[in-house]
Amino acid sequence: GLTATGASDTVDIYDCTTGLWTTYTLPVARLIGEQGSATVGTRVYFGGGQTGPMASNVSDRIDVYDTEFGTWSMETLPVARAVLAATAVGHTVIFAGGGNASGPSSDVDQLNVITGEWDSTASLSVARFNLCATSVGNRALVAGGGIGGAVTAVVDVFEPYVGVNYCGSAALNSTGVAAVLEASGSPLASANDVSLLASSLPASANGYFLASQTQGFTANPGGSVGNLCLDGAIGRYVGAGQVKNSGADGYFELTLDLNLMPTPTGLIAAQAGQTWNFQAWHRDTIGGVSVSNFTNALSLTLL
Repeated sequence: GLTATGASDTVDIYDCTTGLWTTYTLPVARLIGEQGSATVGTRVYFGGGQTGPMASNVSDRIDVYDTEFGTWSMETLPVARAVLAATAVGHTVIFAGGGNASGPSSDVDQLNVITGEWDSTASLSVARFNLCATSVGNRALVAGGGIGGAVTAVVDVFEPYVGVNYCGSAALNSTGVAAVLEASGSPLASANDVSLLASSLPASANGYFLASQTQGFTANPGGSVGNLCLDGAIGRYVGAGQVKNSGADGYFELTLDLNLMPTPTGLIAAQAGQTWNFQAWHRDTIGGVSVSNFTNALSLTLL
């Protein structure tokens, strides 16, 4: 914020349960209204902002506060700017628009907080600053803003994720939560741009993705703790580099080649108009016993 002496580094946090205020300190002070902020889970992201009176005094710093542990960490915006908007969809924090010494920005930077990867391929239809952002379901809406001495009524809509979840939540794994499958990219078959991400997995668990054009339900197949939500000709992504390990952070991902979709009889090309269903299988250990489990399932209709 802004005080009589300049930019403030104060963060006031109100606990709705206890009715108490707690004061923390930003590592770098920002001017009021100049930064974008959004929340994912227990983490709050304060991105960009202006650190001084000049348009050139803009920051690419993102300060991340974890409300569960009371700790700060840092990320870096791909492009430094102030008076930007921020919102979150699922595990993705979106920083849109803003401005710097070069003028209004059309940049849209999307941070996947699980993988730590940035996607800056999208852009606003109109470069602008002092704009607003919010999210509804899997969509982020970025509205209004200033363009030099004028304003705009444009609303841009972004969907970081594609596909529709089905078959309910997965069975709980040894972490005490259900593993989650998400897809990002484009539903256009011609774009060939779909990536799968399985998260909330046990650490260091091996696994792979499954694909089929048929949905189904089989409880505890082969003694698995989880449920298989595919049927028909089920293909497995078990080729070179496709069998994954969740590592210390409990996730694995795969970028698909829609021209090489696995089936029991070989690889085929996915076509526009087809619906493909996906799920991830993974190893787990419960009570010292080696078991397996699944994520939720996801359906994607290609256009």
